Amino acid sequence: MKLTPEQQKYIDEQVAKQLKAKQKELNALISKGVADELAARPAAPAPAPAPSAGATPGERRKTLKQFFGLSAKASYLQAAAAGGHVNQTLADAAAKAATELGSRFAAKAEGPNGAVVTTGGALMSEEWSTDIIGMLRDVMVLQAAGVRVEAVHGSKKNLGKLNSGATAEFVEPGQSPTPSNIDTGMVILAPKKCMGLIEPTKDMLRDPSFLGSEATFTDDLLAAIGLKADLECLVGDGTGPRPLGLVRQIVAGNKFSLTVPITSANLASIITALDKAERLVRESKHTFQGAKPGWVMTSKTLMALKSLRDNAGWVFRQQLDQGMLNGYPFHVTDSTSGKGKGGKDFIIFGLWDTATFGMAFGGGEAPENGIIVEMSEPKFSQDLATFKGITYVDVKLRYNNTFAVIEELTFQ
Repeated sequence: MKLTPEQQKYIDEQVAKQLKAKQKELNALISKGVADELAARPAAPAPAPAPSAGATPGERRKTLKQFFGLSAKASYLQAAAAGGHVNQTLADAAAKAATELGSRFAAKAEGPNGAVVTTGGALMSEEWSTDIIGMLRDVMVLQAAGVRVEAVHGSKKNLGKLNSGATAEFVEPGQSPTPSNIDTGMVILAPKKCMGLIEPTKDMLRDPSFLGSEATFTDDLLAAIGLKADLECLVGDGTGPRPLGLVRQIVAGNKFSLTVPITSANLASIITALDKAERLVRESKHTFQGAKPGWVMTSKTLMALKSLRDNAGWVFRQQLDQGMLNGYPFHVTDSTSGKGKGGKDFIIFGLWDTATFGMAFGGGEAPENGIIVEMSEPKFSQDLATFKGITYVDVKLRYNNTFAVIEELTFQ
């Protein structure tokens, strides 16, 4: 029997009503099922409390990384829930966890909320500024070596500068000492923009437990930013958006080339070069004690030095295995490999406490929290989310003669 158009329309309307009713029932069952599943899981660890003043720097940085990552994940889940791609219960749970954790860092009671990432983050207490800078420490040889860190509020920060130290002498009673002739100047930290990108799969972000994955992409994103900041803050040419690297701020007389390859046959020349670097820094008359003297080199340079032998055996290997070279600690980075004069590697020796690394907190385009993490979905069809990390950094020497550079290293 063939139905009339009116009869077919009536049947279609009735089927649509029943499907709509069933869909509501199904949605309710799904929501209840997800809620029951989450309730049945072992209780998720409560967000770590903001570490006390007695906590180690590592503990404080770890908690901050969790906050940045969890906030970014909460931002994605809220957007996905609005589009019907994940259950709202899960998105709300992530937002609540991010809010609870973030409120412990906030400068004001209203603190961050579930949209902390997309809104650019909430203001944090001033006491956390150096810890935020320290989140890059694990991958930044500059910070590992011991540079001072400064929070720059505004577009610039002026620091005092001395190009020579104070002097002292013994005098007779009533005799006036000879005044120190100190060459002064001004150091200005003017942070430059550094951006990192990471594209985690949405499967990672949709993980109902939302425990762990945020640390993974936060660590990766901060590592990319830290390595790039390390490179430019060491060898940047200061043009365009790049900071002027530490190596380019050192007085010309403290830079010299090693004209022979690093091989055992040239051992005497290599030892002479290492001693010269230390001598040049000592001639700055700046005290070594407390100034964090040390070396920075690439892994290729490290392995070349380890390979050197004389008739008595290994020359540097034993001390290098203990993290020391000529009695001072060394740090390794491959971000500067082939980035020195003539496209070669180099070795830096210096008093790292006389250099200052700054990160901008507010002012111009700089994020109020020092580092901002934002999300977008330009690759929706590939099931990828794009997270962007932005920070503004700079480095400056307070003395231009407390570092020395051995340039144009060659290997065999």
